[in-house]
Amino acid sequence: MAFDQLPGLEWSTDPEPIFSYQDSTTELYGVRTAAFQSGGDVVIANGGSRQLLFVNKAGSLRAHVGRAGGGPGEFQQLTSMSVGPADSVYAYDGRAHRLSIFDPAGTYVRSVTLEGLDTPGTLEDVGILQTGQLAASLRRHAQGSGLLRDSLAVAVLDGTGVRERVLAVFPHLYLDWGPHPIPGGQGTATFPLPVPLSGVTALAAADSTIYVALPDESAIVRLDSSGLRRVTRALLPTHTITPAERDRFFASLRAGRLDPRELDALRAIRGPDVRPAFGTEPLTAKLGEVDLVVSDSGAVWLRPFRLPGDSGGAWMRLGPEGYYQGKVTLPSTFRPTAVQRDLVLGVQRDSLDVEHVRAYRIRPGH
Repeated sequence: MAFDQLPGLEWSTDPEPIFSYQDSTTELYGVRTAAFQSGGDVVIANGGSRQLLFVNKAGSLRAHVGRAGGGPGEFQQLTSMSVGPADSVYAYDGRAHRLSIFDPAGTYVRSVTLEGLDTPGTLEDVGILQTGQLAASLRRHAQGSGLLRDSLAVAVLDGTGVRERVLAVFPHLYLDWGPHPIPGGQGTATFPLPVPLSGVTALAAADSTIYVALPDESAIVRLDSSGLRRVTRALLPTHTITPAERDRFFASLRAGRLDPRELDALRAIRGPDVRPAFGTEPLTAKLGEVDLVVSDSGAVWLRPFRLPGDSGGAWMRLGPEGYYQGKVTLPSTFRPTAVQRDLVLGVQRDSLDVEHVRAYRIRPGH
């Protein structure tokens, strides 16, 4: 059964946002995420300027902190951001492997260096739990030749960045290690290329729970900080990839000016014959794009898998107990980053492809 045919409630948003931020003095570009603070103010991780923007609920800038650099409160790469206990802000620099902590007003407090964690894998992201612990995802890279699959370890760290335990390891991304033609040169080499039309495991943290979306298994796994897990099936079946879909996908890559030899190498990869029910296609994902958002009430939002050119802005919604509730239709070109009560916050591109951070009111299902 297709997503649109599943019975359930339907939610939508008001036509006009109740919050919007776009300030010409601090251009939004490459926004990684935006999150609510408890009073309704918003914090924006602006990847282009490597800054955190603190905006009040009226849409006026209160403070901006950070810049490109390696000093205290600076970022080589603004990878992710989350609002933690007492509205403190945690921003992760994936290039420097450093977590910077700011008070609710944006004043720099301290940094935690997250090194020496490579035993279970390469640190990909880190977020804060309401317990004060850190939730980390670590990618274990597959090695060898041919079609292989890497994995994602989920670990809990204490507030100083020391690993307490690895909670679980999940399948992550199919890779073909070649040998492939060398772009810009001659001959071949062994290096990984993502399998076209595959999905990527997604993580989100809320309160003291870590949510893991497994696209190939059409499942959501909830983990608490002790490792106790609960699995929910997301109901949607996988979908057989048709030749027309493959042709459309590669046409979109060609339009993106991918090196012809890389394109030929990708065409030669024969991965799974089905695409996942939900999740991101790794080759066409945009900066900051997410597939999994957890609301403050524990509801899980999942984005159905889409190919380039697919229409529709509807997301699946599962209740706190994991049951399918229905779908939420969002405005065009809007990607949600946070859901609080009856508001959804996210990033929206206008007709000129300029980014805005906006919040819309969600209308109840019927």
